[in-house]
Amino acid sequence: MPEESPTRRSASESLRALLDALRDGLARSRFPRPAPLLGAAASDGLVQTVQLILEAVAHHTRSIIEAPGVPSGIAVLLQTTLDSWQKKVFKTLGAAKIGTARDLLAGPAPNFLEILDLGNDENRHSAVIRWLLDPRCAPTVAPPALGALAARLDDPLVWVTEIRRAIDADSLSVHREYTIAYEWTDESRLDRIDIVISSPRFVLAVENKVWAREHSEQTRSYWDWLSRLPVRRAGIFLSPSGFPPASDAFKAVSYLELLACFLEGLLHSTPTREEQLVLSGYVKMLAAGILISELRAINQGGG
Repeated sequence: MPEESPTRRSASESLRALLDALRDGLARSRFPRPAPLLGAAASDGLVQTVQLILEAVAHHTRSIIEAPGVPSGIAVLLQTTLDSWQKKVFKTLGAAKIGTARDLLAGPAPNFLEILDLGNDENRHSAVIRWLLDPRCAPTVAPPALGALAARLDDPLVWVTEIRRAIDADSLSVHREYTIAYEWTDESRLDRIDIVISSPRFVLAVENKVWAREHSEQTRSYWDWLSRLPVRRAGIFLSPSGFPPASDAFKAVSYLELLACFLEGLLHSTPTREEQLVLSGYVKMLAAGILISELRAINQGGG
């Protein structure tokens, strides 16, 4: 193994010293030391230290800033990061929706996906999203949410009108794990799209990626099917940060933007008890994982 250069060794030692100082500051703070997410096989001390620090930053940003022993430069960096999260949340949600999100986070509904140990299951996230976008299941939440999603597509006025018309005619369907090629074309491929919102006049496909990136250029393959349908069609690529899809025909939407869509109906109407519980529980799930930084910023003054 080649000997490490003096410059690289010096940089490594500086990083080690910085991480040790931050770790020691965390150990003296008022919040419990987080358990590492890495498995026992990860024995490298530097990697474990980085993991612990990143977890603590995600869960306890404000407490770290105020903890004794944390270098002032780190505290300033974390404060700047928290401020940027708050600005992002305020820009995406606005003051009214931030207040509604706070109410949902404070509500009595449990984090049901976490209870079932399904918080990391992408299919279960899609199942909840499908329920919240179905007007038959969520009559208060779904119609405004669908309209807000449609407003992000090309020709938004046309899409909003089509969705409203389908809801009024009770001809709108929301399916999960839907095989477009099998149902709508003569092809025999059985690839499934996570969520499909459709009527006799349109098809809107939603590909959902929570913990993985798009593989095999899925959206290009899906658009190959969609583009041949004899109805209006569009695609949404949903991911935690709004990551761009392989196909330009799909619109990137982040989970924070999706939350903004779900909150739309609650600004002007009172949801059913069932909608309130499902949405509150799901927002708590987002706060515990996918939107941990954004929703923590809400509770720490984001707006």
